[in-house]
Amino acid sequence: MGTRSESFEYLFTTIDHFIDENNITKIDAIKFDVDSYDFEVLQGAINTIKRFDPYIIIEINNEALSKRGFSEIDVFKWLYSEAEYRTTCIFDEENYLSKQNLNINDNSYPNVWSL
Repeated sequence: MGTRSESFEYLFTTIDHFIDENNITKIDAIKFDVDSYDFEVLQGAINTIKRFDPYIIIEINNEALSKRGFSEIDVFKWLYSEAEYRTTCIFDEENYLSKQNLNINDNSYPNVWSL
């Protein structure tokens, strides 16, 4: 007989709920990489995004998103229409920096370094 598999239970929340529950009054940037759940995390942060206009640093992998029934086009359309983020800088084929008011012509966007 094989060994019994382990089972864990995790509690999850949205970014919006966490921000409200902890009375956080300033957010400059949001960075996450949650392997195919990136779009759902964004959707759970819509109030935070609209309230604080943070930089969003996100990995958007079309193959991972497709496992959840989404595409990178869905994410960009949502960022544009729901979050009103009009500019996205491309770091490489899967990593992006987005903000509502990001003027890439004046070189004033932040120096971002992440591991």
